Amino acid sequence: RDFFEFSRWEEALERHNLQLEFYLRARAENEVLPWDHLSCGIPKEFFAAERAMALRLEYTPDCREGKCSNCGVCDFEDIRMRYAEAEPNLPTSEPAPEAADTPVAEERYKVRLQLAKRGKARFVSHLEFMTVVNRALRRIKAPVRYSAGFHPHPRISFPDALPTGVESEAEIIDIELFHAPDIDLFLTRLDAELPENFTVQNAEEIPWNSPTPAAAIRTSTYRVPTNPAFPADLEARIEQALQAESIIYTRMKKEKPVEVDLRPDIADLHLHHDALELTLHKGSPVVITAYLLKAEHNQVRSMGICKSRVTMKSEI
Repeated sequence: RDFFEFSRWEEALERHNLQLEFYLRARAENEVLPWDHLSCGIPKEFFAAERAMALRLEYTPDCREGKCSNCGVCDFEDIRMRYAEAEPNLPTSEPAPEAADTPVAEERYKVRLQLAKRGKARFVSHLEFMTVVNRALRRIKAPVRYSAGFHPHPRISFPDALPTGVESEAEIIDIELFHAPDIDLFLTRLDAELPENFTVQNAEEIPWNSPTPAAAIRTSTYRVPTNPAFPADLEARIEQALQAESIIYTRMKKEKPVEVDLRPDIADLHLHHDALELTLHKGSPVVITAYLLKAEHNQVRSMGICKSRVTMKSEI
């Protein structure tokens, strides 16, 4: 409404000799209505009769449970009023038992996915990334388990948020299902439904009680391609960071300077001929790279940082 000016509408109506009252008046039932070109198979006379009943406060019963309303849609053979039966459409390696519309507590399976975010997908935020995965799973009708309670949510576990602007070859996502899936088919169909620059790298079934990705990931490794902005003393700065007991770094948070210790987040640092490699327990590769390169965060985000791999605690 910030830019709404009714005087402009009045000027346009006057220019074209249109009367606003004509379009706002009550319509008669026998005149051509703006929506008469739409048809859902029910004659206009039936709607007129229903309108008259509504004005008399008379109730039309649901014909799925009461008597027929004679709307004219049903032929009582192929077309008839009935409740839809919703079932998952994803083929499974184990046939689901008959009459199992509601999964029992024992039917618990978990699939671990490794997804890649490349190119323009690196600008997708963590919340948007979660939405992308949720929608793709709905499109393939995956038998995803939901949490209990008044507001059930799909039981999908994501890793810690990836900084915006950072690519990844190793986003780990756990999905709980109530049917055991055909893993290869699950991977193929989900990959086909993901937007451009999102790719399913791998899928495997894991024990349903496995820790979430955030708890199961031991370290994440990031690569920063060699850049002219790398300082000449970068190797010395890396050695100094690895030997330090603490690295106090000041960053802005909500327009206020905040001091943080970066050292506990760092597992290892290496400078190769083609890239700077950071292996982190947690934390943002953008912040640590900015510290090592003595650069601004926005400059670092444009350097093509990529999460190349993760190490799971079970691999130790």
